[in-house]
Amino acid sequence: MTAKFKFLSFIIFFFQVAIAQQWKSYNPTAGFDINTVKILEPGHIVVGGGHQSNDSVQIMFVSTDYGSTWIENTHDGYASWNKSVAFADPVNGFGVGNRGRIIKTNDGGRNWGYSVYPTTSNLNKIVNVTPSMYYAVGGKQTAGGWQTILQKGNSDTTWNVVYDTTGPCLRSVHFTDTLHGIAVGDSGVILATANGGTGWFHVSAPLQRNFNGITFINSNKGFAVGGNDSLRTILRTTNGGANWSVVLDTTGGILNDISFADSLTGYVVGDSNTVLKSQDGGSNWTKLNIDTNLTGNAQFRSVDFYKPGFGAVAGKGGLLYVYTIPLPYNTFKTQQVSSFSFSTATLPGVVDGLTTPMNLFFEYDTTLALSQSIAATPAQVNDTSLHTVSANINSLQPLTTYYYRLKGVSGANIYYGSIESFYTTITSTDTTFLTKTATKVTDTSAVLNATINNFYNASPVQVSFEYGTTALFGHEIAAGSLSLSPNSSYHVSAALSGLSPDTVFYYYRLKVIAGTNIYFGDTRQLHTGLPEIPNWDFENWHTVSALLPSHWYISSDSFSRVSGHSGNYALQITGPTVVVQGVPTSESHPVGGAPFNARPDSFSVYLNYDINPADTAYILLFMSANGQQATPFSVYPVRGNSGGNFQRLSFPISYSSSATPDSVLMGFINGNAFSNPDTIYMHNRMIIDDISFKGTTANLFNYDFESWFNYDVDRPDGWKGMCYFVDSANQQAVPMVSKVH
Repeated sequence: MTAKFKFLSFIIFFFQVAIAQQWKSYNPTAGFDINTVKILEPGHIVVGGGHQSNDSVQIMFVSTDYGSTWIENTHDGYASWNKSVAFADPVNGFGVGNRGRIIKTNDGGRNWGYSVYPTTSNLNKIVNVTPSMYYAVGGKQTAGGWQTILQKGNSDTTWNVVYDTTGPCLRSVHFTDTLHGIAVGDSGVILATANGGTGWFHVSAPLQRNFNGITFINSNKGFAVGGNDSLRTILRTTNGGANWSVVLDTTGGILNDISFADSLTGYVVGDSNTVLKSQDGGSNWTKLNIDTNLTGNAQFRSVDFYKPGFGAVAGKGGLLYVYTIPLPYNTFKTQQVSSFSFSTATLPGVVDGLTTPMNLFFEYDTTLALSQSIAATPAQVNDTSLHTVSANINSLQPLTTYYYRLKGVSGANIYYGSIESFYTTITSTDTTFLTKTATKVTDTSAVLNATINNFYNASPVQVSFEYGTTALFGHEIAAGSLSLSPNSSYHVSAALSGLSPDTVFYYYRLKVIAGTNIYFGDTRQLHTGLPEIPNWDFENWHTVSALLPSHWYISSDSFSRVSGHSGNYALQITGPTVVVQGVPTSESHPVGGAPFNARPDSFSVYLNYDINPADTAYILLFMSANGQQATPFSVYPVRGNSGGNFQRLSFPISYSSSATPDSVLMGFINGNAFSNPDTIYMHNRMIIDDISFKGTTANLFNYDFESWFNYDVDRPDGWKGMCYFVDSANQQAVPMVSKVH
């Protein structure tokens, strides 16, 4: 490759990258001013501000997904507005504001509280030096001015005033190490310390301007920004702040903040829609137009860059722009946990549209440090398809909040989903407290029973039964103390005596006390003495095996397989039984049924029947085409008897449209309970076989009743119930009467 071609390729690549970089506008504060923006880690943005006066308001928001979603501090409201935040890590930080107000967060900016007021000065800037070392600066704009510097003490609520004197108000501060710091403010004031803030001395500024921001690239090279109503100013030091020179002092809006993404790439923001960028370590600055819709009145107050590809600027009226190089995915999302117990959980997430291979993990912990990591399933995605990812974690502690997020690693780049949380309880999704059937019931005594399943408590629980002759109970009997282990089942019981014989029902239920929590089982009843109704509580069941004709629905258990007309088998129904093939899609307008594609003019069936002379049986037929009626709902009567033999009966089909049917519903009703519902003829009999349609080979499924299957059915002892069997070709057979818990 020639040098010329290499250079051209580099220019094309640089142009593509430059085009791909983008600023995106957000408005989480709904128009409230943003005074500070802080980037804590990839995707993690914290903003603070509010309204300054006339019922001042504090507003704090956080995003952990590059600004896509925002969470507001639950303690926002009437309070001194926030001017600045600083963090020791992605979890722990402090914020400062007017009237000396200092607030704290220990969850990455989701919640702010623990407010203290160590001074009456307005605090404009806070910085972190070490995990336990913070400094805040501010003052008062009174006659002669006032300067205040605070240092955090040994506790989070203790702040020491290390500098408090007359002079121009301080606006910003930066420490290059634990000893050396520089503070800047109004009227060109620059203060320095070389002993960790114990003593401060003045440093001469080359210009008398108001300085609002300061930062250092390294221990020697730093910048201060500011100006006045008509000038923007940038100063530079190359010897740790001992001396300062002018880099920029020209017409324009005053500058308010400065941040460097690396040793070369820096950003400055200010009034008059000012965003400046340097790509040579601060020697030269060019103006950016991050939004063509912004006017010259736009006021940017804060800027922070985590890396050259991720930063944000913010300001008055809720201005907030997040800068990213487009992420290599469409969706990279941590989802809410829905499956968990007191000791296990499944962490969920989703990725979509990945443009680069990525290894996937979940980070989790009981704090936002998220110190534990587990590989996701799948562990790697290298295509653009939608993938649901998950990870199972165990050995969790009950009654504990766990934080987690999805993490992706692609080469040297790391991507995060939002941080979510769940709370492990002492119950799980399959915890049950079941009051069971009483046993050993006599005229005056009974044993109450219950089971506790999948319930855990660190301390023993107290178990008892409430009971009484009404649903209010009124009495209680202890069942002892129980130590529980996770994923276990326990049977408990208590013996009652002194009950009233054979006269009343007793209500009873399980009761479990675990600390301050109380859990109850379901309420059940018992009757002292021998039951007057056998199996009155449906606790005793037996299983019978039913032989069912495939594809036919039957309304009772009064049917059987018998010898057929031409083949081996036929279907016999007795009593008030209905058998049908095809299910209407509407109760009021029966459209639908079994598949059928023909237009016959009649149908026939072989019946061996014996219908009471005072009764009538019926054959039902209905056809539809494209969801519309093709025939009326036709009813064909069957009367008398066939003399004990199969008789071929044929019936015409009347059509209500010219369409060819695509569905058919056919049924047989073994009597007419509707004309005389007080009389049911139990001895009616109909044997059905060999159904056919004239002029076509199309037919019903199992028209000759040669196909049958077995199905086991639960039946309550001592009770007779009609069973409705759903055809096995459509879904598993289901009886109308079934056993449930």
